[in-house]
Amino acid sequence: IITSTSSISLSERKREYVTMHVLGMHPYEIGQIIGFEYWVLAALAVHPGILITQFIKRLLHDTMSNGSFSMPEHTAASSFIIAACICGIAVLISNLHTCRKISQFDMVEVLKERE
Repeated sequence: IITSTSSISLSERKREYVTMHVLGMHPYEIGQIIGFEYWVLAALAVHPGILITQFIKRLLHDTMSNGSFSMPEHTAASSFIIAACICGIAVLISNLHTCRKISQFDMVEVLKERE
């Protein structure tokens, strides 16, 4: 989801990024702006994600547990920490990919395009 959102945002806002580059910003600086946006979104999404996960797991436990099958109700905190770290790695990889793509844009062609 993170990389898909990143690529969609990159294609939709390509003109803005190239304009920033033409105005004198280095692609690394543009990448920092984009990276900050993705880190804030990821940080804001982790806590609700954990709460939704616990709710769905409790719901599944209540509906599917019977005499022959039981689903554990507790999840170790380390599982959520590992998931958050993997999410952070995905954001980092997405940011690096976005920075590389921004530096490869042909400024003249992008600015000539019509929306």
